[in-house]
Amino acid sequence: MHRKLSHNPGGLPGDRQSPGSRPSRRVRRGVIAAVAAGIVGLVAASAPAPQVAAAPAQRQDLPPIYALLDVRNDVDRLIGEAKRLLVEACMAEQGFRYVDAGEDVDSDDAGNGLRLFGLESPDDLVDRSPQEPASQGEAYGRALFGDPDKRIVATGARVVVSRPATGCLADAEHRLLGDLRLRRMQLRMQLFDAERDTREQLDTDAGFRTANERWRACMTLTGFDAPDPLQLLAGLPGNADLRSHPAVQADLRCKAETGYLRTAYGRLAVIQQAWLDSHPNVATDWNAIRNRQYAAARRVVGR
Repeated sequence: MHRKLSHNPGGLPGDRQSPGSRPSRRVRRGVIAAVAAGIVGLVAASAPAPQVAAAPAQRQDLPPIYALLDVRNDVDRLIGEAKRLLVEACMAEQGFRYVDAGEDVDSDDAGNGLRLFGLESPDDLVDRSPQEPASQGEAYGRALFGDPDKRIVATGARVVVSRPATGCLADAEHRLLGDLRLRRMQLRMQLFDAERDTREQLDTDAGFRTANERWRACMTLTGFDAPDPLQLLAGLPGNADLRSHPAVQADLRCKAETGYLRTAYGRLAVIQQAWLDSHPNVATDWNAIRNRQYAAARRVVGR
């Protein structure tokens, strides 16, 4: 008898959302989508910066909207280093030793990896969830995040996100972005909405539906019945050991045998590129503000 698995979709990731708090990165929570926030119509930076890569080294077929937000290279590492140095100096002036322990809710979730279609490889079975940082006290938090009643807020079609308006984190971001912090948040939210919209469009794509049918037929032969990989994963018991669960092993094997991930990411890339083509300023503006950050970051670190 086939074992039918129920569906229990997870929540949405993001900056500090209203309502809610930053979600866990555990694979079991479902799909990781890039966080929203933004900019439209930016002025390009005065200093040149390397162009954004078309895809990260680990995924040559990364859909283009995710590539804009999830690719991390030397530009992003330099921006991150400059931001850390600015925060450290600001906190030291107030008598605190700042150690980056993941407090920044705008870390972009770099390195999470996409899990748009459930588990993708045995590497996904290793729990890499970060540990919650130890509380440094109210005074430390206020120095870092500023007045909790003073936030800059951006509203998207699906969520509302906010960032500190005062404090060392806000000061560092202002040094790198100037008056474009809010516009960057707005663009990230636009891209977040586009991610969700294009993922929903994928469900009606003929090529993707055929891939799901092949995967489902393969799973049926192994004794499992689920509409798609996400619902398979969501339907597993909360205490299931993913490393040894037969449904997980069958899922990974059927994805490999049917070429599921190659088709799924390929079709999503086509849909996302169509969205970007119909919004031609988005990628240009996103890269312009990134280049502005890079130019400011070079000045901070003395390069």
